[in-house]
Amino acid sequence: DRCYLTENLPVQLIWGDRDSVIPVGHGYLAHSAMPGSRLDIFRGAGHFPFRDDPIRFLRVVEEFLTTTAPLEFDAERWRQLLIAGVSESQIGGGPETRMAVLDAMGADERSAT
Repeated sequence: DRCYLTENLPVQLIWGDRDSVIPVGHGYLAHSAMPGSRLDIFRGAGHFPFRDDPIRFLRVVEEFLTTTAPLEFDAERWRQLLIAGVSESQIGGGPETRMAVLDAMGADERSAT
């Protein structure tokens, strides 16, 4: 429910499409809820894509690191984000995705992801 705080934070999500622990749908939702994030889905990979395809994993991480500027921390900007929260217009994806993200944000039970 705090994914909007990643607004200017560089985020690279890497997910296996056969993850039986945290389904790939969660990766799509996280990506939609994190403005500016990058999502790479590893076809045929499970919960540990770095084990299933270590060379591709390394390439994705290296590319992210070489093409992404680090966040310059701005305490006042973070304060404003915490106060304002998130609006539906900031969530990517189609209407169904936005509703799923908003539903997840409103859930009483919070997950570690």
